[in-house]
Amino acid sequence: MTTLRLQVEKAYPNDSGRGIARIDEDTFSRLRASPGDCIKIKENDTTTAKIWRADRQDWDQNMIRLDGFIRQNADVDLGESVEIRNTEVTEADSITLKSPEEAGVQFTSDAASMIKPQIHNRPVLERDMIPIISTRSHPIIRSPGQAIPLIAVTTDPEGVVRITSETRVTIQENDESGN
Repeated sequence: MTTLRLQVEKAYPNDSGRGIARIDEDTFSRLRASPGDCIKIKENDTTTAKIWRADRQDWDQNMIRLDGFIRQNADVDLGESVEIRNTEVTEADSITLKSPEEAGVQFTSDAASMIKPQIHNRPVLERDMIPIISTRSHPIIRSPGQAIPLIAVTTDPEGVVRITSETRVTIQENDESGN
């Protein structure tokens, strides 16, 4: 399996929170990949993303465009480099999510059903932070309009999984001790 090293650049504004990485045509060719395939991204930690074509001005720059969530999941900063490679993706039977301890989020009773459409088709690894948007029409928490980062506590099976319409989504509440 081909492993490539690319410099990390900021995601296009419309890509933020979508779980996608942008690469050029040459990188697709070297990976023997197609748009929509998934890759593993590794630096200090490992994460995953779907790959899409970069704009023409980014071609032949040996770069990958990642949003802040993916960079945080890989523990990498802008200007640093990451290793990328193709990865196998399995359909998730279940995923358990929770908010970071410091967020102090109180979820509504139907939060899981409102979160599921936002993460549908998204590749996830255990420990990944995934942004969810609470809207007025679908208030996941009591404060609509907020972006809430959720952490993938467990996935079944383990490894890179894709959330499908059949995936069981569970929200784990933080207990009094913050666990």
